Amino acid sequence: MPQLSLYLTDEDMAALREEAARANTSLSHCAQQLLRQHHSSGGWPADYWNLYGLLAEDDSFAEPAELNWDDDAPRT
Repeated sequence: MPQLSLYLTDEDMAALREEAARANTSLSHCAQQLLRQHHSSGGWPADYWNLYGLLAEDDSFAEPAELNWDDDAPRT
């Protein structure tokens, strides 16, 4: 099986250790599972597609009025 070396920040390493402890698994297996989850999800966060388009149903979310081009700063 191929091996991979990773360079992590102290914070990321602590998070990986906590996740591995929570899952009662090794660091290597935990990292492997996280990579698999990310790959199988297509890179989108969980429930992303359930949220997609919800702003269209929110009346408080509206397209702003067109800006006046004369208010723009001159370009040089």
